[in-house]
This record gives sequence, structure tokens and C-alpha cells, in this order.
Amino acid sequence: MDNKNFKYDDLSFIKGVFERTTEAYIFIYDLLNDHYLISQRACEYFNLSEYDFTDASNRLKEVVHPDDYLMVVEDLNQIKNKKKSKHSLEYRWKTRAGSYAWIRCSGEAVAGSNGEYLIGTITEIGKIKRIDNITGLYFESVLEADYKKGNYGKNRFGGILLIGIDNFKEINEKHGTEMGNKVLENLASIILSIVKDARYVYRMNGDEFAVAVPEPLSDREKHMKRLYKKIRRGVDAYFEANGYELFFTISAGGVEFDSENDKYE
Repeated sequence: MDNKNFKYDDLSFIKGVFERTTEAYIFIYDLLNDHYLISQRACEYFNLSEYDFTDASNRLKEVVHPDDYLMVVEDLNQIKNKKKSKHSLEYRWKTRAGSYAWIRCSGEAVAGSNGEYLIGTITEIGKIKRIDNITGLYFESVLEADYKKGNYGKNRFGGILLIGIDNFKEINEKHGTEMGNKVLENLASIILSIVKDARYVYRMNGDEFAVAVPEPLSDREKHMKRLYKKIRRGVDAYFEANGYELFFTISAGGVEFDSENDKYE
């Protein structure tokens, strides 16, 4: 089918065909008319009342996380203004349960006879085990892949700081998993505020987090200790700022590595 002859009905048919052959949610966004069409089954999980709607710019505001909305709008405006042709972002959508799930939204602008469309897919990142929905951090599988691919720059030496929440099981048992998730989310935010780069922070199994330290420092061990002390101070500052409404303790260990000689395991 010639892209120049696309009509909205044609695109609806294409979406219907392809959504039966993929686990991703297919979407078509009519940029000129602000008309949005997505796989109908997306309404079963996300906070969408309809799968076919107009006034999409405002309607999507109901599902996109408030902290991510401006980023999404700015990216879409660049496509509308023909400053770019592809949309590829990772951000959060609200679920029917009221929580937020990380998605990867990828699409490309396609010219049609009635205007221009953004056509692509939305994938729940948590399902492919890349990003944790609770903390927004990459899973351990990404850390392992990064290590094996040598994604920490040209330097083969580095360190891994492993941080755990003390007695996390008791927190869940005494206060419930909702409180446990809040502890995980807040600790992740504290670590990120100090490390400054989400590429080096990972959610491990259970209550553990890992921070990669790839710098070629001669005093790497001291650097990891200083980093951990900053995180501890960040945790204490958080407790004080919030009137000790939430309280937990952490502990950590670190190891240096030579990525050419040391296996990830």
C-alpha cells in the first residue's frame, strides 16, 4: 500500500491485523486532527476509557505520569513541527489499578492523504524485564548485559556497590507490601539523587540495589565508601525532612572488578 494514499480507515484495518500478531500495543496518532487509536486490549490494563478518541493531547494527560507529560508533549511537538520524524521514549502510564507502569513508546511519522500520522507500538518494559515498575530502575538483567558488553567505557576496571534494606521482609510483613514498595521507591530516588546517572543504578532481587562505579580511580575502594556514606546521609536527610514518618536502615558491600578477567557471576 502506498503511504501517500493512506486513509484513517486503512490505518485502522492495518492496526487490527498487526495487533493480533504482537504482544505490544499498536497505536496510530492522527497528528493533524489530534485523533488517537490504540489496541483495544490496552484499555484492559491502562487507565484508558476508550481505545479510539479525539482531543488526544488532553486525554493522554490522564494516563501519562505528571512528571513525564511535558517531556512527551515536547517530543510530539517536534514531530508535528517536522523537526524530527521518530518518537522513541521510555515513560510511565497509569494503570487501572492506580499505579504506574513503565512503557517504551516507539513510532514513526507517516504522510497520508488526509494529514500525517504517528504509527508505532507501546511495550510494557516490565514485561521484558528491563525496567522495574516500582523504582523505575533497570533490572539486574541489564546490569549483567552491560557488564558483558563492556558498556562502562574503555576502562576495563570498575566497582560494584551493592546496597540492601535491612529487615525488609519484616517491613512487608508488619506494614504490608504497599509500604514495602514505598520504601523501595524512596531509596531508589535517594540513590539516584546522589549518583546522578540512572545508567549506573539497578534494582536487584528483593531489597537490593546495585551501583556501578566504572571510573578508573586508583582509590576506587575509598570512592565506593564515600559514595555509600553520601547515600546514608541522603537516607537520614529524607527521614528528617518527612518527620520520620517512614524509617528503615540500609547496609552495603562493594567489590572491584576487571571486566576482561572477572566473570559477571
